[in-house]
Amino acid sequence: MKDIRSSSLLRYTLMANAIFSALSGVVLALGGSRVAALLGLHPLGSLWPVGLALMLFAAYVVLVARKTEPDVGGARAIVISDALWVFGSMALILFGPLSAVGNAVVAVVALMVLSFAVLQSVGIQILRHQLEVASKIRLWSRRVFLTGNILLALLVFGGAIYEDVRAAEDTQHYPAPGRLVDVGGYRLHLDCVGQGSPTIVIDAGAGNWSVAWTKIQEQLAGETRVCTFDRAGLGWSEPGIQPRTSAVMADELHLLLHHAGLSAPFVLVGHSLGGYNARVFTDRYRSEVAGLVLVDSAHEGQWRELPIEVNQFRNNGLRQLYVAKLMARLGLLHVLNVPNPQVDRVPSGLRPAYSAYLAQAKVYDAWQSEMQSVDQSAAQVDATRSISDLPLVVVSAGHSFDAFKSLAKNIPLDKANKTWLDLQSDLALLSSNTTQLIDPTATHDINFDDPDLIVKGIRIALSKVRDHDAQEKQVRADN
Repeated sequence: MKDIRSSSLLRYTLMANAIFSALSGVVLALGGSRVAALLGLHPLGSLWPVGLALMLFAAYVVLVARKTEPDVGGARAIVISDALWVFGSMALILFGPLSAVGNAVVAVVALMVLSFAVLQSVGIQILRHQLEVASKIRLWSRRVFLTGNILLALLVFGGAIYEDVRAAEDTQHYPAPGRLVDVGGYRLHLDCVGQGSPTIVIDAGAGNWSVAWTKIQEQLAGETRVCTFDRAGLGWSEPGIQPRTSAVMADELHLLLHHAGLSAPFVLVGHSLGGYNARVFTDRYRSEVAGLVLVDSAHEGQWRELPIEVNQFRNNGLRQLYVAKLMARLGLLHVLNVPNPQVDRVPSGLRPAYSAYLAQAKVYDAWQSEMQSVDQSAAQVDATRSISDLPLVVVSAGHSFDAFKSLAKNIPLDKANKTWLDLQSDLALLSSNTTQLIDPTATHDINFDDPDLIVKGIRIALSKVRDHDAQEKQVRADN
């Protein structure tokens, strides 16, 4: 009787596996491109080869299941194939470019495949116990190995599903203060206040987004239209094209502004990495930019000029971002609720939303890609043309690297800060129409340390632009 029951368990599980694989194969074969887009696997184009492979796999499983005598070897090969699928799914969730929906779908499918593998393994173990005498140690080792892998899979897939659920709850509980604008398959968040021209557009530093500039935006709203936005993957924006180079981000911003119905002229404000993006945007769309404000902006030569410890700090930061990304994909940042000192520096009404989005996996995907691409972005900035007499304001922090002293105690702060100020002075030479403002005590977080100085710099840029427009109108009137 035991033989029949164990044989039936294995046979029925194999048949269920075959049906599930065949149905999945048909879906992928007929709608491969749509499924790929849904999962976020756009570069693959179509998944029909995977569908065909699944249908062939299903046929093999049926052959094994329908044999008169239990085929332990064939069943073991199927369990190994299922295990490879499960581990491949874990790799996709942890390291792949899946969308939020993709993570959930892959996790659910992998859990189904895992259940088949477990039930098939149980059936095989029962049959092997009946057909041969196995040592207790070997049997115990197999059970420990199987249990460990099951727990690991449950952690990965359960964590991925939990992360997607929490991300969906965040979106529901903390809706975007502005609007989401489609830029070609994904949407970016744009928040504009005030009226008038030129329009000020603020681009935050690496890994940051619009909430960090709310106070400055509010101070300027009575003078003209002021827009903040979230780069792809950050804040309320959806994930976008990778790698996240300045050229990609500048083109996305251009699409965002025009799809939102905003017309030139623009005064671009770029902080840190945002300064790279603003300069590339200015080079590509020069006729639309009336002025430029660089706030403690990155310099294309900084990685050559700054002390080597700064580059080491950047490399360590990339590794930390990688770990944070894996933790976020497993939902652990939501669970652990790791405090971030930046949260306390944004307006109190936005802190819950800022904290919630700082725990999302998409933020660390985008942030890591921005930092991994920074050398490529620097090269793109280095290739830009002269901006001639374009109104330029450079706002600089005298103690920029003090912002990182608790994270990188080996950085020689005096040397790094002096070199940084030299690089800031070099940025001031980009235009023949430049004003430089320096706060000798501010750190790289100058948008929090001294927002009034930034507001002053933007007002100077606005005044220069408007004076230039008035002069042009007068010339035309005289002619």
